[in-house]
Amino acid sequence: MRHLLIIVAGLLTFTGCAGPDMNTAVEAIVQATPSIKTQGRATEAPAPTLIPLLPETPMPTATFVSTATPLLPETPMPTATAVPTATSLLPETPMPTATAVPTATSLLPETPMPTATALLTATPLLIETPMPTATSVPTATPLLTETPMPTATAVPTATPIPPRIPTITILSESNFSTDEIRAWTEVATSRLNYTAPDILGVIWSIGTEIGPTGDVGAPFSQYTQVRTSAELSGIADAVDTWVDATGCNTEPWPARENSHLKERVRVWIEGSYEASTAAIPCLESRIPLVGAHSKQSDDTVQKIYLHELYHSLQVSLYEGACKEIETGPSGITEPVTDPIREAKSEAGRWFGEGTAEYFAFAIQSQLKGTNNGVQLMLAEAGKSASESKNINDGGIATTGSAAVRLLVERGVITEDQILNGSLFQACDWVDTFGATLPEIIHAKANWHQLENVGGTWGFTSTALKRP
Repeated sequence: MRHLLIIVAGLLTFTGCAGPDMNTAVEAIVQATPSIKTQGRATEAPAPTLIPLLPETPMPTATFVSTATPLLPETPMPTATAVPTATSLLPETPMPTATAVPTATSLLPETPMPTATALLTATPLLIETPMPTATSVPTATPLLTETPMPTATAVPTATPIPPRIPTITILSESNFSTDEIRAWTEVATSRLNYTAPDILGVIWSIGTEIGPTGDVGAPFSQYTQVRTSAELSGIADAVDTWVDATGCNTEPWPARENSHLKERVRVWIEGSYEASTAAIPCLESRIPLVGAHSKQSDDTVQKIYLHELYHSLQVSLYEGACKEIETGPSGITEPVTDPIREAKSEAGRWFGEGTAEYFAFAIQSQLKGTNNGVQLMLAEAGKSASESKNINDGGIATTGSAAVRLLVERGVITEDQILNGSLFQACDWVDTFGATLPEIIHAKANWHQLENVGGTWGFTSTALKRP
């Protein structure tokens, strides 16, 4: 009978009926059994103690555990997923999670339990908390269909404008070949710190002085003719062609001025005038002109040509460079004469002429391979100083060159500034070297303070002394 009770208790435990209801059932079975025979006499069987078998603490009801059908023929137990191995009749020690359900070793016959279908993994002795329903991941709203960017049309690379290559054209009816004059011009323009303009160098030979001829040929004197009329007219025609090809005549005012310029130049050449000047059709085109008479040495003619070449390179001396442009009475847009600036320019004439003479001596010395240009220049100034101390008397180019040299030795300007043409690139030179500035006043007043010591020309200590 005891064995039967144990079996019943085990079945009740396995099927989830353990607890108060199970105890009641066991007691009913016991009461229905009158007695147990012990050693041949009837003795009332004591009620079995249930504490060892089933602890008083009720077992938690397993959720979703399928009821195993007992005693079924060889139906294999469904494989329980993650059901902990139950240790029979032990106190409530949490069971370790078993991956597979072991074969029951209870007092049941050796019939294997059927495989539990879809058993949930039970957390030992805890009420199984239902797994939260997985929230479905919302389908991502697709982004707008990417519209392909239009292919950028390549901006055509601007064709760079090549730098203007200055040209040198030489016309000569003189003792000098065009190659010689070209070589002078190339050396001179190589010293500039800016792109040189196009140069037309012109030299023609003349004889002896006849004298002024009034307005015709002014401001120069006429000389006897030593070249044929055809030779001289050929040069004048070539000047006309060159001026017309410069592109300087695109506006009415320069076109009008250049028409007058060609007329004057033709008179000077064909009339054998001693024209030593710089004609400027426009900023990009310059014409140094020299009528070389018979009494001048080759060195003198060369120096005069270099002097006039420098004038043609003094940018701000061009009439249209530093004047306001307005529509004149004739309806043509042209530079307007500014009396104040005109006065400043005239007051600074010694500076413009002096720097041109300084340049001529320096380049001529370079062409000869010597370094005595300054000495020769001061020697000429010494001669003028013996005649007059006024910078405006005599040859202003000579006296002015000495004043310019004094500015160099006193550190006011540099020789490089003279030779590279930078002093005249800006229109403010008339103010920078204005007549009222102390250094300018000193240079004009002391240019003649020259002395020759042991064959070397220089300024006296009085001229060089700084306040």
